[in-house]
Amino acid sequence: RAVLFNNDGTKVYVMGYSSDSIHQYSLSTAYDITSSSMSYDNESYDFTETGTPQDMKWNDDGTKIFVSDSGTRYIYEYNLSTAYDVSTISYSNNSYYISQSTSPKGFDFNGDGTKMFVSCDGSDYIYQYSLSTAYSLASVTYDNVYFNHSSQTSGASGLIFSPDGKKLFIVSDSSNKVWEYHLPDAYDISTMYHASEPSYGFSVSSQDTGPCGLAFNADGTLIDILGGSYSESEW
Repeated sequence: RAVLFNNDGTKVYVMGYSSDSIHQYSLSTAYDITSSSMSYDNESYDFTETGTPQDMKWNDDGTKIFVSDSGTRYIYEYNLSTAYDVSTISYSNNSYYISQSTSPKGFDFNGDGTKMFVSCDGSDYIYQYSLSTAYSLASVTYDNVYFNHSSQTSGASGLIFSPDGKKLFIVSDSSNKVWEYHLPDAYDISTMYHASEPSYGFSVSSQDTGPCGLAFNADGTLIDILGGSYSESEW
C-alpha cells in the first residue's frame, strides 16, 4: 500500500496491506528499483496495531515512522532506535483518531512536522491538522481546514508534498491517475487549486490498476508509484 525511501535513496521500504508489515530493501544505485540494484535486507516489522494499513511517512530524520489505518481510522506513531532501520521499530503508544471522515488513507507532514494532512475515502476531502510538538501525535488538533478533490477524482490512496510545500500530488486507486495541485501559500490547503495541465491527471493504468503509494527522489526528477495489483513502477 505504501512506499518510502530513506534520506539518500539507498534503501526502499514497502508496506503490505494484507500482511500489515513493512519490508526493507537495499539499492546499490540510489533510487534505482530495478532488479539489478534492489535486494531484500531480510528485515521487516509487523504493525500489530493496524489491520488495514494504507500509507506511511517518516519524520525528518528517520527516527519515527507513522502509519495510517483505514479500518480503525487512526494514524499510529512508531520509534526507531536506529534511523531508517525497520528492525529497530517499536510502538510509541501515540496515535490520533481521524473523526472528520471515514477511511483515512494518504497523509503527509509539512517540512517541520507541525502540520499534518490526511485524505479520506469517506468524503474525498483532505483535512489539515496542527501539531504543537513536531511529529508527535500526542499533540494533534484539527484546524477546521479542508479541500474537496472530488471534481478531479475519488479514492485518494496516497499523497505527498513537494519539498517546498507548494505542490501536492495525489494518487488515486479509483481513477488510476496521479493528480497535481498548486499551493500559493506553502502547506496551506485552503489556498490550493488543481493544476490546469494536465487537467485529466497522469495515468498509470498501463502499468498497474489500483495504484496506492508514491514517493519522489531527492530532487523530484523521479517518481515511484506502488501498484495495488502488480508492481512498483518508476518515471
